[in-house]
Order: sequence, then C-alpha cells, then structure tokens
Amino acid sequence: MNTNEQAGTPQYSCKRRADYMTYFAVGLFALIIVFQLYLTLIVPIQLRNRGMFELQVAQQEVANQIDALRKSLSKIETKDNLQAGEVSLVRNILDNFAYHVRDYQNELTREQVVALKTALDRYEVIQYGWMDGEFYIQREKIDYAPLLKAIEDKIEN
Repeated sequence: MNTNEQAGTPQYSCKRRADYMTYFAVGLFALIIVFQLYLTLIVPIQLRNRGMFELQVAQQEVANQIDALRKSLSKIETKDNLQAGEVSLVRNILDNFAYHVRDYQNELTREQVVALKTALDRYEVIQYGWMDGEFYIQREKIDYAPLLKAIEDKIEN
C-alpha cells in the first residue's frame, strides 16, 4: 500500500475524459507556441529584409526624381544667354547625377541616397522659381552718365 492510502488520504488521479474543451486547450497552447516561434525567428528576418527593400525603393525614387527633373528642364523658357547658361549648368549636373545613379545605384548607401534626395529637392525648388521667371543670375546695367560727368569734371578742373 501507498503511504497516502495508509494515512487515510485518498489518492486522486488526473484521468479525465477527452472532450472538446481539452482539445481546444491543447490547440490553443500549440497555437501560442507557434506564434512565439514566429515572433522570435521570422519577424526579425522580415524586418531586416524590409530595411533592404526600403533602401532599394529609395534608390529607385532618387533615379525617378532625377529623370523627372531632367524632363521638366526642357519646359523652362529663357530670355537670354545668362538664363540659358543657368539652366544648362543644372542640366549638366542632373545628367552627371543620372549617370552616377545608373552606374552605382545598387552600391549607394543610405547616407548617399539622403544627400542626393536633399540636393534634388533643392534643384526642384530652383526649377519652380525658374518657371516663375526668377533666375539667380541677373544682368546688371551700369549707368555711365554719372561716371562720364565725373571724369569730365576732373578733366576740366
């Protein structure tokens, strides 16, 4: 005999009939274990891959922005050679950006993409100004009349 039976305490058994609640509890327990494994193993890998995809998307967006800026440069009307030179300078810069991004797009780091995006945003603002007729280089006109008068006065005196 058992020591429990000798002491007068009944021995209980955990035997119970399997019913739908038992199956539900076991299924829920298994689901929790699978979800925990998913969180610890799969989610970090997906987050790391998403970061790589974000960089690739940003690289492609920079390339698309360069193309859009280059295309919109052709719509800018210039009145003189100074304005045409200003537009030509930016066009050459954007062409160089485009060649570089096409050749090294997959090697661009996140910092380089941010720097390119910042520069392209500045050029976009400049282009909006050009469309409104606001160019940075202005031809200044010098009024020679006061200078000539001053020289004549010095010569006469």
